[in-house]
Amino acid sequence: MIEAWLLPVPGSVPDLVERVRPGLADWEQARLERFAFEPDRVLYAAAHGLLRLALTFRHPSVPVAQWEVERTAAGALVVIGPVTPTPQVSLSHTKGLVACAVAAVPVGIDVEAVDPRLDVASLFERVLSPSERAAWPAPGDAARRRFFQTWVLKEALLKGLGLGLQCEPATISVAFSETTPPAIVEMPAAIARPADWGVAFVDPPPGHVGAVAHRGPPGSAAVAPRLIGLETLLASFG
Repeated sequence: MIEAWLLPVPGSVPDLVERVRPGLADWEQARLERFAFEPDRVLYAAAHGLLRLALTFRHPSVPVAQWEVERTAAGALVVIGPVTPTPQVSLSHTKGLVACAVAAVPVGIDVEAVDPRLDVASLFERVLSPSERAAWPAPGDAARRRFFQTWVLKEALLKGLGLGLQCEPATISVAFSETTPPAIVEMPAAIARPADWGVAFVDPPPGHVGAVAHRGPPGSAAVAPRLIGLETLLASFG
């Protein structure tokens, strides 16, 4: 099972950073200090605090402050202890929301705020494959939401693969409709086969979209969304 944790975060949360900071690794605390703007610092602290809380929910015998997490050169997070086998994890944050996926297999998660001001057409060539662009619907609210849904599917997949944006999203094609679940249609053969990765949407709060990707045949892993409140996060860090 893949647990997809969702935590709404308003723009300002007094004391969140200072409450969570002691439970983070030195490299995470150093990263906190490099943020120029407080909202970015809050989102980062909330996401990395949520990671530890989600892991403790999965392994209740381990307090949140005892999880050991490192970051790879590609930016992926790796749990290195104290349990074995170590869970696979992924984080994402966007305006007003942070998310964490925890699984026994490689996993990726992405959430995005649906920004009505963004000129999505200017991003088509970067994000959409030629086949997706050829069948793209007429401009409108539905097309805008579909663009963000397409984006989170691809970003979640690339996170799960540990590639981030080292692979161009336009080299991947996905398909979905109101009646059919999302699926990977094509991707570079040097990366992986579509049959080896499953994707699914998660249902975040209004104004957002989200998706998870996992290694394994499509449909082979259930996705369990978990909505959690800030009060629970703050209480877990004392």
